Amino acid sequence: MFFQLLTLATLMFAQEPATQTSPQSSNPESFSIYRVDPNNHVAVIAHYDVLTPVKIGDKYKIQTPEGFCHTPVSEVIDGFFYVNTEQCRNEDVKKGAPLLAMTKPVIVNRASASNVQPDNYPGNETAVSTSENRLFQSEFFKDYIADKLSVYVGYHAGNSLDGQLRVDTQSTITELNGAHTIGVGAEYEFAKLPYRLSSVGGFSYNLPRSYGRYNLNTSNTPQTFTSDPELQLWSFYLNLRYRFLKEAYFFMGINRLLASMSNLPGKTSGDFGFHTGARYYATPRIFVEGVIEFYNLNYRYQGTTTDVSLTEFELKGGYTF
Repeated sequence: MFFQLLTLATLMFAQEPATQTSPQSSNPESFSIYRVDPNNHVAVIAHYDVLTPVKIGDKYKIQTPEGFCHTPVSEVIDGFFYVNTEQCRNEDVKKGAPLLAMTKPVIVNRASASNVQPDNYPGNETAVSTSENRLFQSEFFKDYIADKLSVYVGYHAGNSLDGQLRVDTQSTITELNGAHTIGVGAEYEFAKLPYRLSSVGGFSYNLPRSYGRYNLNTSNTPQTFTSDPELQLWSFYLNLRYRFLKEAYFFMGINRLLASMSNLPGKTSGDFGFHTGARYYATPRIFVEGVIEFYNLNYRYQGTTTDVSLTEFELKGGYTF
């Protein structure tokens, strides 16, 4: 609040005429492009004028030899705003080129600025660009809230459980080998973060997989079960993603398993693990994804708990709504 009052006091008692705007916004209907990212079809514009607010969705245009190409505002963060230049040719988007407003922006009167309360800004038209003031406005949160749901089907290529699974007082299974399986899941992107980062939460269910062969610590010969154990997994996870291309993400995350296994004398439960992978959008909505998953489980038998691990590669195909 102190920074907000200081900003408003500076605006009220500045020596410049009341109708003058900042150097960047001497003409509030146009800006100059500060930086260009042609690989991701983005242009960055520096914007510091409290009286000429910019919001996500505002429409701007760049003049080209053939006319104009449209560049809507896609992000507003701490004194800068970003426009999407997909409709423009790379040679038409240059540093220093003018960016023209397609609709006249709302300008706040300096004389009345001190009487405006942040919570009463209609439609957040007066959202300012300093982080101290943006914290008081819902537009600040709109810059970071994402709302994307994805569903997918995955193929799990892992088929080996490693660890110590005691089956009687003398024998311990050191490795279980079985079948691959199919999984289904959904995830929700709930936050966009600076530096091309975003956060995602989701869950998946693996169809039961059978483990028909095992190795014992008392024998070098692989053994078989009379009734194959079946492992069922639910995985809940959180990911932090980094967009390194317009169509591609790299991500890392943590997972928590809910697990059960039949036809073993002990009880199996899930634990925390982690994973890493990459996603590529073949179209704006259809994607493929590869994940290396490190799952951890606990096996409890006659009061003793041991750690069991499952490392596998999962190939997914999915759709983002």
